[in-house]
Amino acid sequence: MNGHDFQLTKDGNGLMFTYDVHILKVDDFHLGVKGEKGVIGTAVQEITPTGEVVFEWRSWDHLPLSLWESEGRHPEIWDLLHSNAIVEAHNGHILLSMRKMSQIAKIDRDSGEVLWRLGGKGGNFRILNDTRGYFIGQHDVRDLGKPEGKQQISIFDNGVIAADGKARRGSRGAEYDLHFDSHGRPLNARLVNSYDTGILAYAKGSYRRMPNGNGVYCLGVGVKQPRVWTANPFYIEKDSSGRELVRMEWDLHVYRHFLEIYRAIKAPWIGTPAWPPTALLDDNNKAKTLRLHFSWNGATRLQRWRIVTGDSAKEPLTFVYAEVEKRQFKHWVNIQEGMEKCRYFQAIALDDEGEELSRSPVVKTTPCM
Repeated sequence: MNGHDFQLTKDGNGLMFTYDVHILKVDDFHLGVKGEKGVIGTAVQEITPTGEVVFEWRSWDHLPLSLWESEGRHPEIWDLLHSNAIVEAHNGHILLSMRKMSQIAKIDRDSGEVLWRLGGKGGNFRILNDTRGYFIGQHDVRDLGKPEGKQQISIFDNGVIAADGKARRGSRGAEYDLHFDSHGRPLNARLVNSYDTGILAYAKGSYRRMPNGNGVYCLGVGVKQPRVWTANPFYIEKDSSGRELVRMEWDLHVYRHFLEIYRAIKAPWIGTPAWPPTALLDDNNKAKTLRLHFSWNGATRLQRWRIVTGDSAKEPLTFVYAEVEKRQFKHWVNIQEGMEKCRYFQAIALDDEGEELSRSPVVKTTPCM
């Protein structure tokens, strides 16, 4: 399996692709090279949860001109497509991003026919309204559906593919409306949104447009000189006017061997731990004051704490001892008279509406023992 991408279809099947390597005698291809070469194509598979292959597509069968159209012919091995993203389109077909072709292909889910190709050599669309004229070495193709009846896709345009890392432009997020004639044949691809980052991502990277119009970017890795990569910001969020809202990057004084991030995705996520909150009584502090410490690791809906107490361990404890707004991972409150009297305590986690999420186990002061 090629580790660039794996997607689940609406039916719950897995979409993936693999390297499809052939050893070819290239003398007769009129490419100025002789002898044998290892040449990499792409094999796409759709696999059910039980492991049954229900669809298979090979670039060798459907993209015969890739030998001449690719920018991936290196001295060691020819990586013709360098596929790096796959997604199920809104109408059930498949979109495949091919970096070394600087091209997106749409594949018929039933027949395997290449319905159209966007960008690169041999592309079927005329690109309009794009001052750059084309995209290069892209990643992270996404199908945006048909807003207002127009088929729309987004990509992360790296703007570079040359082996020496030299580029004439920075990286950007780009969205295209695709236009077809009355027979469904491709005509034009009009750039409708372009979000420039001002940073060059030599490899990797992603772009997603959020429902509020903001753009989220991962800038992959940069390049200082040929074959020497450097860290780029792994998360940037900009609003629709291009104003930067958030930037996250590695502190290279700490992470000397920087971590490479392929994509960054902002999405709703709720963490509800399988375990209850933790509560602990302790006087290990300079003042030797009895304190109740409480936390709930991983709970994203937690907004407030309610501390309840009673003179027996019988639940539920109901007397409210304190309420604390969640501001950090772990909180604590001082327990008055806890050294002399038997008291039982419990920490209750509350959401933003004051509804109870969970309770810690009951803990007791030393005189109760």
